[in-house]
Amino acid sequence: QGELARTIMGFDAVAQARVHIVTANESLFVEPSEEGSASVVLKLHPGRSLDRRQLQGIVNLVACAVKGLKLENITVVDMEGGLLFGGNQEQELASMTQSQFEYKRRLEQTLEQRIKTMLEPVVGRNMVVARVTADLDFKQVTITEENFDPDSVVVRSEQRSKEKTAGSKSLPSGSPDLKFEIYQGGGGAGGVKGQSFEKEDIVINYEISRVNRQIVNGAGEIKRLSVAVIIDGPYKMEKDEAGKEIRTFVPRSRKEMKTFEDIVKKAMGFNENRGDQLTISNIPFAIQKSIPLPSGEPVWMNYLKKAARPLFNVILIALLFLFVIKPFKKWVKEVRKFTGPEALPQGEPVPQLPAGTSGGGPGQLSKEDILDITKSEPEKIAEVIRTWIREGS
Repeated sequence: QGELARTIMGFDAVAQARVHIVTANESLFVEPSEEGSASVVLKLHPGRSLDRRQLQGIVNLVACAVKGLKLENITVVDMEGGLLFGGNQEQELASMTQSQFEYKRRLEQTLEQRIKTMLEPVVGRNMVVARVTADLDFKQVTITEENFDPDSVVVRSEQRSKEKTAGSKSLPSGSPDLKFEIYQGGGGAGGVKGQSFEKEDIVINYEISRVNRQIVNGAGEIKRLSVAVIIDGPYKMEKDEAGKEIRTFVPRSRKEMKTFEDIVKKAMGFNENRGDQLTISNIPFAIQKSIPLPSGEPVWMNYLKKAARPLFNVILIALLFLFVIKPFKKWVKEVRKFTGPEALPQGEPVPQLPAGTSGGGPGQLSKEDILDITKSEPEKIAEVIRTWIREGS
């Protein structure tokens, strides 16, 4: 858990991290085994946030570090109590793009912050918890409309043609009807007097009023909002039987809660036709002791830890060579120098022992005498050898 927390703190946006892991409980009997779970608490740097890729990386890191841990059993929250990742968000993260996920998170956080800033000046700081779940429609719809107005017309073009003919016109002979008309009219042969012809053609083209409209519904339209708000307090101080002061929770009145509900509806943009849901509860918050998180280490400290081990090995080898190997070699050289009798100077004759004598001259010790002295007085022999070593060095 500590290694996982330090690894997660390597992200730029994470200031501190704490990991809680419950390992799987495998059962040898008929009852089902309990699955493992993990909870990650993050403290982010001021003004920083985790994008979808970083959040998914933290979740996968925890899942791979614990054997048999599933993604749906991992929960990631921040120090404000905001849910950054829940098990049911696995499919949601897979189906949404990064920009869509970030837009959804920003919208929810904006509404949550708006509700808190409206209520905290009234009920007190850190006494309001608001959670918003936004159901968004990221489908982009384009609608093209063309409307005609028959009552609104405009003359686009007009064409007029007029034809007029006046005078007499010869009639063809041979027709009994024409002969009868000529006889009745009393005219001369072959003609009709006073006939005229007139024709007028009018063509008018009208332009009917037409409206072309293209409607594009932007992606990310709010389909529904689900909001839950918990309000703490108020409390009053009372004394128990021992005379010790204790805090006692006093529930808020219905009128006050109705006022808070109206305020939240205005802050979130409540729309009943859209199917929005709102729940406000007055519940006392549990008093919890603060748990200190591991302090964040600077970057240079990590590099120093990585370089400390090889540097320590180099220093250890150098000390071993200076204080162990080098004095040992010098001591071996001195020991070899004093082993065996010294040779006589070159050119000097070796004195011969007189005939019949088995020992050396006056003042000289034989090998047997030296061995006897070594056995009887070893301290003196050791002191003589140490003196030789000091003189040689």
